Amino acid sequence: MLRAGAVIGLSMLSAAAVLVVLSKTVGDSNGPWSWAELTSWIAAPLGIAVTLGTWWLSYIRDEPNRATNVPRWLGHGRPGIISIDIPRSHEEKIIGREHLAQELVAALAATRKNMPRVHVLVGMGGSGKTALAADVALRLRRRGTIVWWLSATSAADLLAGLRQVATDLAADVEAIDRAWSGGAGAADLLWGLLLKQRKPWLLVLDDVDEPNILAGSPFVLEDSKGWLRNVESKYGKVLVTSRPGGRWPVWCRAHTLPPLEMADGASILMKDCGRVAGGLMDAENLSQRLGGLPLALRLANSYIANASKAPWPVPGNTFKSYQSLLDEGRIDVAFPPPSARNEDAKARDNLTHIWDLSLKLLHQKGNRGSGSLLCLFALLDSAPIPFRLILDSTLLSAHPEFLGATDVDLWGWITALEELQLIKLSKHEEIDSGGMGEPLLVMHPVIRDLSRSNPNAVRRRTSLLHLLGNLIHRAVVKISSPVGAPNDDAWRLLAPHVLHLDAAFKNYQNALMPIRATVSNDARTAAGVLAQLGTASRALSLKGVGKTYHDHVEAIREVSLTLKTGEFIAIVGPSGCGKTTLLNIVSGAILPSEGLVERRAARIGQVAQQPQLLPWRNVHRNIEFGLELLGVERQSRERKVQRCLELLDMTDLASRYIHELSGGQQAMVSIARALIREPDLFLLDDPFGSLDSLTRLNASHELYRLHTHLKATTVLITHDISEAVYLSDRVLVLSRRPGQIVAEFTNPLPHPRSRDLRYSEDLLGLAEQIRVHLSLGKPN
Repeated sequence: MLRAGAVIGLSMLSAAAVLVVLSKTVGDSNGPWSWAELTSWIAAPLGIAVTLGTWWLSYIRDEPNRATNVPRWLGHGRPGIISIDIPRSHEEKIIGREHLAQELVAALAATRKNMPRVHVLVGMGGSGKTALAADVALRLRRRGTIVWWLSATSAADLLAGLRQVATDLAADVEAIDRAWSGGAGAADLLWGLLLKQRKPWLLVLDDVDEPNILAGSPFVLEDSKGWLRNVESKYGKVLVTSRPGGRWPVWCRAHTLPPLEMADGASILMKDCGRVAGGLMDAENLSQRLGGLPLALRLANSYIANASKAPWPVPGNTFKSYQSLLDEGRIDVAFPPPSARNEDAKARDNLTHIWDLSLKLLHQKGNRGSGSLLCLFALLDSAPIPFRLILDSTLLSAHPEFLGATDVDLWGWITALEELQLIKLSKHEEIDSGGMGEPLLVMHPVIRDLSRSNPNAVRRRTSLLHLLGNLIHRAVVKISSPVGAPNDDAWRLLAPHVLHLDAAFKNYQNALMPIRATVSNDARTAAGVLAQLGTASRALSLKGVGKTYHDHVEAIREVSLTLKTGEFIAIVGPSGCGKTTLLNIVSGAILPSEGLVERRAARIGQVAQQPQLLPWRNVHRNIEFGLELLGVERQSRERKVQRCLELLDMTDLASRYIHELSGGQQAMVSIARALIREPDLFLLDDPFGSLDSLTRLNASHELYRLHTHLKATTVLITHDISEAVYLSDRVLVLSRRPGQIVAEFTNPLPHPRSRDLRYSEDLLGLAEQIRVHLSLGKPN
């Protein structure tokens, strides 16, 4: 209507001008042209009046848009102020997300019926949601999909972006004006245009921290009447990135973004640092310390790369020293505010913003105590937290931070923290609680660091430590009660936190003097209990195991042993005493004739006496063979093989064939093939038995180095007693057949162990004691 008025007014002005010119050119004072001139003088003022009136009405109608700072002309034939293109800052190759990226691309490109068309990528802040979504969007664009990318960090950005999409879809200008000024349904207009598209399209809504922003008042998301709807066209898909904790309709499919694996995190750390900052093992340790959080890894990589180039020593210039900064609580040094507003500055701002934004979301959802509970958990040890054992609503409800809290409140706050992935609650089958069924809580390490260093948390630390001291003491009293025997598994779960709290109190002796002595006594009690129990959980248990073969040959008899997680034991005995039989029973390759085997390892790697390698494959392809059989994708196989080669210092041998290797090298390839599955339980059946003495020394030292880094529970069968003592934490001696354990030696030699230790008096003395028992050992 307004457009028509403007056209009429301008037409009248143009006609008047033409009539005036013609009357002056061909007309006379008394002819018909004089009447045309008179008419033109009448039409001109009318045209001016119509044009000005149209402009005034347009100005009045546009007032609501001016009030909300949304220009009426946004996208109407002019450059828009909001970009709806894929962010170019995320075009670099993603690391460790290839499988999920392929899954998303396949889901978003599918056209089959009854498939979800709205996908939600959920991950904690800094987990790389935007980078992954951008990578997926770029892949789909290359396939011909139309992609619109909208930021939902604020309602204003979202509305402006959605308006830009409507303009891009060639919507009528007046219809857009009317819809976005409140005169009609803007969401209905936009979705009507989207569903008319006959080409594949993808709408990306990035950073949707609060899902209800997409619902549209007065609806909820389930109504499918707001900005986010269940797509009813085979051509359209929607991808949303969001923090955890949102409630999404059943027609949305959620994809959780987990932390990066240790090896992938190491790849990010070594991208710009290389070997100057340390080796692969150091990088993997730091990756694990940072919890596989891509944003933290990227910031650490940038800091270490710059620090290592400085002409003088700078704190944190290596992977090890950077990890030390984090362990010492010096997060202000590890994540310093950069001087320039560059990508590092944004990364640092985003990382420190995770904590504040997460607490803001919790507060908005009515979880008033979640933030304080997070700070309380951050003051405990990094070990899994038996929160049900520690938290006591009676004590908590009397504290100013948790006034009136009930058990129901506590559980609600804990689940709210889990929904935002600030903590993880272990499922029953994932925990080692000795049948207690004790649920455990694990904090993300970066969240723990941020929670400890946040200024608000620092101001409340003394008060929270005092509360925590009382909570820990009550838990200690509970599991030390004379009613029944003390709970061994409860002590294993609680003790690390008791000892950690005792160490933390040393910096607050004056302020916490009343509870300080109580915590010290609890720590001494915990240390005494652990000394009796052993600090590690059981990885393997054999009770009365025996094996008799079908020809009535009894190989082993009544073997009972327990392995702790991460322990290295060596088994020695005369030839034919049943060592290999015992190892095969442990691995599950054969079943015992009697007795019970309790195995808690999820993955087992086993190395035989002779290298069982494929001569037509080179080293690289021999190592990856097991992963091929498991159907692991090629990119993942390549990455894991490269890691194994680097760990064993064998990268220069990757292309060689088996006949080109020495005996020691073949043995290490066999070990690499077992290690590539990242075993929890590592079984070695005298893998160096055929090597000469010098090569065997070098190979056994490499095995010790690997165990120190990987810390897998390891069982070694060997005939070399010195090797057994050098490598192991315990040495078991088997008798002649049928094999029985006739002696057990706990190795007193400290870690780490150097090559020179092989010739020390302590090692040789212990080896001699074992040799005596080996020569005298007889079955019962």
